[in-house]
Order: sequence, then C-alpha cells, then structure tokens
Amino acid sequence: MDRGDSTYKGLLGLLVLSLFFFRWLYIAYGPLDLAPDEAHYWEWARRLDISYYSKGPLIAYTIALFTGLIGDTEVGVRIGAVLISTVLTLLLFHLSRDILKDDRGAFLASLLPHLTPLFAAGSVLMTTDPLLLLFWGLTIYLLYRAIFFGRGRLWYPAGIATGLGILGKYSMALICPSILLYLLISQRGRVWLRRKEPYLALILSLVLVLPIFIWNYRHGWVGIRHVMGQAHVEEGFRISWKDFIEFLGSQAGILTPFIFLGLCYSMVKGLIEGLKGREEWLFLSTTSLPVLLFFVFKSLQGKVEANWAASAYFSAFPLTVGVMGGIYSRGRVWKGLILLSLLFGFLLTAISHYPAVLDLPPKKDPTTRLIGWQELGKAVGRLYEEEKDLFIVSNRYQVASELAFYVPGNPRVYNINLGRRMNQYDIWGGLEGLKGRDGLYVSWDRDPPVQVFERCEGPLVVDIKRRGRKVREFFIFRCDNFLGPIPVKEVSY
Repeated sequence: MDRGDSTYKGLLGLLVLSLFFFRWLYIAYGPLDLAPDEAHYWEWARRLDISYYSKGPLIAYTIALFTGLIGDTEVGVRIGAVLISTVLTLLLFHLSRDILKDDRGAFLASLLPHLTPLFAAGSVLMTTDPLLLLFWGLTIYLLYRAIFFGRGRLWYPAGIATGLGILGKYSMALICPSILLYLLISQRGRVWLRRKEPYLALILSLVLVLPIFIWNYRHGWVGIRHVMGQAHVEEGFRISWKDFIEFLGSQAGILTPFIFLGLCYSMVKGLIEGLKGREEWLFLSTTSLPVLLFFVFKSLQGKVEANWAASAYFSAFPLTVGVMGGIYSRGRVWKGLILLSLLFGFLLTAISHYPAVLDLPPKKDPTTRLIGWQELGKAVGRLYEEEKDLFIVSNRYQVASELAFYVPGNPRVYNINLGRRMNQYDIWGGLEGLKGRDGLYVSWDRDPPVQVFERCEGPLVVDIKRRGRKVREFFIFRCDNFLGPIPVKEVSY
C-alpha cells in the first residue's frame, strides 16, 4: 500500500466520523422538528404490521428499532438516516475504487453526494429514501463484484438486498429493468443470462416482498391503488410541460445546478463510451441514466416529486468522477470550473442546513413544514391536560402524526376524512367508537368541523414565528358531541 492509498483512506475516515457527529448534534440541537412524513412513519412504528397503506414495512421496523434503544425523540427517529449515510459513503468509496482503480477518485466520489442538499437532507431525515439508497447501493456494489469479479454467489445477497429495498420503497423495483438492460447489451453481461444465479436472485427478492402483497390482499389492494394514483394511471396519457420543467428545476435545486449538469453529462458520456467497450462505464450508466429518464418522461404526464429520482445518482457519482477526471486534466479553465462547481455545491448545501439566514419567504422555504410542531404540541398539550376525557383529531395526517409525537405523553391522535385522500389512519380506524365524546380539533385550515361535531368553540390560533415574522399558523377548536365519521362516497387514493 502506498502513501496515497493511506492518505485517502484516512481522509475517508475523517469524513465519515466528522459528518456522523455533526449530523447527530444537528438533529439533537438543530432548528428542525420532525418532518410530517417522519412523524407519520413513527406512528407506523408504534403499530408494527407486515406492510402499510403507501409503503412497505421496513421504515417502521427501522424507526421502532432505534426508538426502542434511544427513546421517542428526534434522535431516536432519525439516527437510522445518519448511520445509513455512513454506510453509503463507504459503499461508494469501495465501488469507486474497484472501478476507477484510484483511491483519490474513490474518495472524491464518496465526497460528492455530501455536496448536494438532496443527500445532506437524506442523511438527517428518516424517510423511506435512505433505505432505498442503502439497498440500491448495496445491490449495485454486490452485482458489480459478481459480474466483474466472477463471484456468482454474490447474486443471492444482491437479490436479498433488492427485496429489502422494495420493503423500504417500491421504486427499488426499478433496479431490475436497469440490470436487465445491462445484461442484454453487454457482452460481459449476456453470459449471466445463461446462468441460474440471476433468476434465483430474482426469486429471493420476490419471496421477501410477499408481505406487501399479503397485506394488500387483506385490505382490498389499497396500496396498489395508491401507487397507481401517484403514477397518474387513471388520468391516461397527457403532456404537462409545467410538471416537466418543475421536475428538471427541482433536480438542479436539490443537487445544485452545476453538479446536476455534470451528473447528466457523465451518464450520457458513460453510456456512449460503454457501448464502445468500457464495460465498467456501461454498468454505471445503465444503472443510472434509465432511472433518471423514467422520471423525466413521467414528469411529462404529471407531478413527480424532487426526491423520487434519488436512486439514479448512486452509480452516477463514480461515473462523474471518472468522466470529469479527464476534463479536469485539459487545462486551468476546466480545473477552475470544476472546482467552482464543487465549492458552489458545498456552500448551498451548508446554507440548506440553516436556511433562515437567507430570510426566504415562507412559501419558498422548504424547511417551513419542519418548524412549529413542538410549539403546536405544547399548546394542544396544555388544553388536553385540562380535560383528559377529550380526544384529539385532525383532518390532516401530517398534523395528526406531529401531534401524536409532540403532545406530551404521546396520546393517540385520530385523522378524520373530511374530503381528503385515503391514508394509513383510515386503515387503523377507531373514530366509530368515539361518538358522543368531546374533542380537540386541530388543523392548518380555519374552518371548524361542524359536519362531525354538534358545536365548536374557537379557534385558538397558534402563530409560528421565525425571527419575529409569522411563517405559518394552526387552529385549535374545542368541540362538543362527536357525531361520528361521515361516509365517504368516492375514495381517493
């Protein structure tokens, strides 16, 4: 081992340790409450099941594991994301070192994601995305070593990783057509189509995801209907240039514009060079570019959330270091542009941790939805403490989940359907047994729930302020005689 190898391995260790402790402290003492989805998944963790309305069960099990060890705190909910980020960094380093044959390039590839707001957010927010990226990255790493090192048995843990990834987030399934594409167009890959390992690996992954199908069978396939609704299947084919432009803009925003352009260029360049015989680049490009293009074309039909394409970039990071390494050596101008792009990414990512310094309007600040929940929980808790026989209910699953976490004592909170899309609270039910009870109704809507209570008093307005300026508000109603949930004639998924 030469000095260069030792240096970059030392830098890698310093990187993962410093980021781990920074993120732990940021979660414990930083400015952000749990995101609504995090709080909702924590609710799932309190009611473990083999699957759930919109996702598989792995997110609930993960949160249950760490909150069981640490407690029902922000750190307990989020520490899984921090640990996953550490593992992903190490996976990227080892995959990149195998491909680039260079410890410096491997270190840069493992550093690059941390210069983007997307992966910085995914390293502290415990949603399904960290789990998706963990098992996506693990599958890519195992399959690379299986295919390029001739270790056929690694197909089996790769199949297990794929199944676990689907239990985390359904879009993990996109890795299957990506790998198949590589096997079909690669001379090295076609050999594996005549062997048993890929097919047995696929069977392993299907066995692991059986709980999702069993749960959906028991609940009228509501999860499948939800996925179809998210995919806009019922709307048929249409062109939405607005959603298309918004999606591309969101990718430039969450990755920073220059890094996003570099990733896109490298994926295309990698495919071109891969088809000419650079097998490693072909493997990386076919497990990245098709995934991104899937969501690009999907955005032409309807709304695609910014984070949905996150898995496309895992393989793109080492590919980008490889492609940009050649461009970097062309001269000072290119060196300067690449270094400025990295510096710009670092600055935007650093600012994204403390966006209040930019003093953005509340509607433009993506962290607005992550503040004020503790204050709301305390306000509701004071009223709830005065009358213990009250129940707490909201028309929004986001509000219900946050209240369940932040109201002292973590009481059960209900979510009533007053014209919203179906969610997991509808599966749990329980509102039918509350008829005649008085309740606290909490929402970010000002309208009282007169259709389900005999009368309501209020609202008590809870203003959430940042730096002396109101950024959002919540409304609390004290209501008498719950009439029961109203039948929903047409269920939206």
